[in-house]
Amino acid sequence: MIEYNINIRKQTNAFAMYYGLVFGIIWCILFFMLVSPQEVLRTLAGLLFFSVPFIGFFIARHFRKTVKNDGEINYWRGFWFSLLMYIYASAILALFAYLYFRFLDNGAFVESNLKVLSRPEIKKLLEQSVISEGRNAYDEMLSALQNITPLAVTASVINFSSFISIPLALVTSLFAMTRKRK
Repeated sequence: MIEYNINIRKQTNAFAMYYGLVFGIIWCILFFMLVSPQEVLRTLAGLLFFSVPFIGFFIARHFRKTVKNDGEINYWRGFWFSLLMYIYASAILALFAYLYFRFLDNGAFVESNLKVLSRPEIKKLLEQSVISEGRNAYDEMLSALQNITPLAVTASVINFSSFISIPLALVTSLFAMTRKRK
């Protein structure tokens, strides 16, 4: 019985690694679109970002179909699979983000964001929203954006991914579990 549980855990981890790799590649494509200087790709990436849970649901259903012959998949096994899948995908995305900002970007992302933030209508809106903090808040925000490092971006990606992985896994696991048959 213990050996059976270990094999189940190994199998769940193996599938989570595989699907995490696939999901991580999808996230990297979305990330690449998001940091693109073209507005159309950024907008498309923003819209596709909302499809992430549905892709996770689809992958969880595929996992269920693949391993259902090995027995029942309870909620906790589905949760473990989903959580590991999102964690592996997050690690791949964080690595990709670091490599992108360290070697490929050369400040293009920051420059494109500074262009957007320097538009008169955006600048006025931001100055109005930070009026309570004083006039320097807008300038401090621009300075912080200019001084961001690839490691800081990577830490931000890891924080966001970790934060979003748990709620996504809680819901995605419902699609991975099998129902008991009477």
